[in-house]
Amino acid sequence: MTFRVERIGDRLCILFTPEQIESLNLREGSVVDLETPGSAQGHLYVSLEEALEIFEKTEAKYAEVYRALAKS
Repeated sequence: MTFRVERIGDRLCILFTPEQIESLNLREGSVVDLETPGSAQGHLYVSLEEALEIFEKTEAKYAEVYRALAKS
């Protein structure tokens, strides 16, 4: 994914498109961990409640994937 950085006041901010917000399930207060260039792909950290909500929304669509992950 590509993100745009803009200055807002004295801060640099990463701006997400509505599609990115939806696909990453971002909300106000979400924490996003970005890796430095050249390192492993970044990870998105969410609360347990958010993770469970994501799972419930995607459980039917990705049931086989979740079963395979549970076995590993």
